[in-house]
Amino acid sequence: PELPWGPESHYYRQDVDAYLLQAAIKYGCTVRQKTSVTDYHADKDGVAVATAQGERFTGRYMIDCGGPRAPLATKFNLREEPCRFKTHSRSLYTHMLGVKPFDDIFKVKGQRWRWHEGTLHHMFEGGWLWVIPFNNHARSTNNLVSVGLQLDPRVYPKTDIPAQQEFDEFLARFPSIGAQFR
Repeated sequence: PELPWGPESHYYRQDVDAYLLQAAIKYGCTVRQKTSVTDYHADKDGVAVATAQGERFTGRYMIDCGGPRAPLATKFNLREEPCRFKTHSRSLYTHMLGVKPFDDIFKVKGQRWRWHEGTLHHMFEGGWLWVIPFNNHARSTNNLVSVGLQLDPRVYPKTDIPAQQEFDEFLARFPSIGAQFR
């Protein structure tokens, strides 16, 4: 589809959070920064939170954006333990500067969009590597690139070497991928 700046738009989480906070304020939300929530309650009539300052706030619903340590998932025992879904994967991931656009290294003709304008996935036996540029259009202001390496530990067993060394060794095995990072 035709999105505002090409085939994909990549949003930097902190920027999206700031935008959503400002939108909430615009629509009348009262923001409480640095407020520790000590308890959560939910039932058929609504939700409530209690703070360390002794305040109580109620609403119709609650949104938890806490990620892997989401307090609502913990409080209401929403995680399946042990999880029935098993994977064979491990990850190395970070944000980087100076990652070269794939299109500047490999000249591909006849494409409507540059590879750099979307999420690039390098697939290989035993895993894949993603490259998600936040600087993928002319109006972008963020030079970070999300890079992640997903490995099947049956093919690439975990070692005790530092993550940077493992990433460098991976790039040495795949020089065409490594060209983006030199």
